[in-house]
Amino acid sequence: QQPNNNTGTGTGTGTEQPTTPSTNTGYSVYTDAYLGISFEIPSNYKTFTDKNLTYVGQNIDNEGALIPYIVLGWDTTYANPVQFLNAFTDELRKVYNDVTITIDLLSNTIGNYYVYGIQYKYTSSGHIVIDNRYVTQIDGKIFMVGTKEENQNTEEINNHVRVILNTLKGVN
Repeated sequence: QQPNNNTGTGTGTGTEQPTTPSTNTGYSVYTDAYLGISFEIPSNYKTFTDKNLTYVGQNIDNEGALIPYIVLGWDTTYANPVQFLNAFTDELRKVYNDVTITIDLLSNTIGNYYVYGIQYKYTSSGHIVIDNRYVTQIDGKIFMVGTKEENQNTEEINNHVRVILNTLKGVN
């Protein structure tokens, strides 16, 4: 079994499923009232909310998300995406002593947003973790989408992130 990298107590049930049809085959629109956004995710994925983050993945239970998963959340602490990613890198290095940046800072427009990204590799609970972080600025706030996978970075989960960013909308 893959490690559970979510140590929070959790507030979600892990059973919420998107139901609204989407514009992408095999995807459904998920409205996240907590984050105040909607986006498309694979129809067979579930969600889990813990503190200020929403986890999206195939294997989610009452304890959280099992690798591989996608995590989304807002941050109001930092002024821009690069500052957020620099601080995130520092925090990862405090927690994991073998953090390496396997893809340096990249940036590009995805959907309606200019997105910055970095890929990390480190060992957690004896497992190699590939951790991608994508960060953009929306209405003056930092929005982060991350992925965690075991041993390798897959095209599948990156495609899911691309759909999320391309369909990301604010809801009131």
